[in-house]
Amino acid sequence: GYTMALVNIPGFYSGYLDKQQNRKENLDNFKFIANHVTDWGVLVVKKGAFKDMKDFMEQAKTREMTIGDVGLGGNKHLQIEDLKRKNPDYQLSPVHMKGWPDNYAGIIGGHIDAASATCVDVAAQLQEGEMEVLCVFAPQRSALLPNVPTCEEVGFGAVYGPSSRGFMLPKGVNDEVFAKVQTTFKNAINN
Repeated sequence: GYTMALVNIPGFYSGYLDKQQNRKENLDNFKFIANHVTDWGVLVVKKGAFKDMKDFMEQAKTREMTIGDVGLGGNKHLQIEDLKRKNPDYQLSPVHMKGWPDNYAGIIGGHIDAASATCVDVAAQLQEGEMEVLCVFAPQRSALLPNVPTCEEVGFGAVYGPSSRGFMLPKGVNDEVFAKVQTTFKNAINN
């Protein structure tokens, strides 16, 4: 019970599903303690750059719209790919970057049109009024952004981009130890 890992989904899945990673582990190798948070995806732009999601997508009919993410195969990249798949007549191109700071600089500097992010990624910039969210990639509106529609609401498909973060132990941990660890996590998360 002393060896724990933070698990990020979908990164966990994409890591072992990608044969180039040569991972031997899969879901059967772990015992999941708890999910700590699910942070839903959003499409964020520089404030005033687009009227709304419909305006953004309308422009994507006639020109390439570049959308930053935080790397190949991550949840933010997968959100863009799902949006492209559900809207094949639109020109949407992912731009892989190293992290949110690069996406932020790209948007503010006008190097990319938008970024695929999560609510938590953009919280500070939204408060400062530099950026705005065009849609949420979730089955329902976010309590953090109640005035922002879902991608599905505005007519561009059921695109869901959860980023879940939780904790796990290696399989084989004693059941009594596991129960104690799980109870401790539940108490901490709910405190």
